[in-house]
Amino acid sequence: MTTIYMPAQPDHIPALSKIADDTLFPGDMLPDLIAPFLSGAQDQLWIAAVRENIPVGLSFSQAEQLADAVWNMKALAVSPALHRSGVGQGLVRATEDALREIGGRLLVVDTSSDAAQIPAVAFYQSVGYRIEGVVRDFWADGEDRITLTKRL
Repeated sequence: MTTIYMPAQPDHIPALSKIADDTLFPGDMLPDLIAPFLSGAQDQLWIAAVRENIPVGLSFSQAEQLADAVWNMKALAVSPALHRSGVGQGLVRATEDALREIGGRLLVVDTSSDAAQIPAVAFYQSVGYRIEGVVRDFWADGEDRITLTKRL
C-alpha cells in the first residue's frame, strides 16, 4: 500500500485529530494548533501521511525563534494500527526534505526518559538522530528531557 506524504490540509483535521487523541495529546487541540499553518504561517510545518486518501500519520515542526534555520519537531504520530510499518520513518524523511527545501539546517527532537518513550529514542537514533543532551528532572522528578538532533 502506497503512503503519500504531503502538507496537511483542512480536510485532514478529523483523522489527524483522532491520531493525536490515540497517541499524543487531546485531539480537540489539533484544530487550534494547525490553524496558523493552514493560514500560511511560515514558522510551522505540518506533514500528513496519507493512505488511500485517509490520513494515517502526522509530523509537526516549528522554527526555533532567534536560531538560524533550526527547527524543532514537536510531534510525530502514526495511527496505532500502522506502528512499525515505515510510516513514521517516511514522515521523518518527508519533514527533513521539506525543511531542507526551505533552508533548514538543524532539526531538534525532545522526548522523555519515561519508559514508554525509550522506543522513541531508539527510533530517532535509527533514522540518524543523535543524543545531544539530557536535562535531568525536566518533565517531572525522575523524568528527564532527552534532546536529539540531526543536521539537515
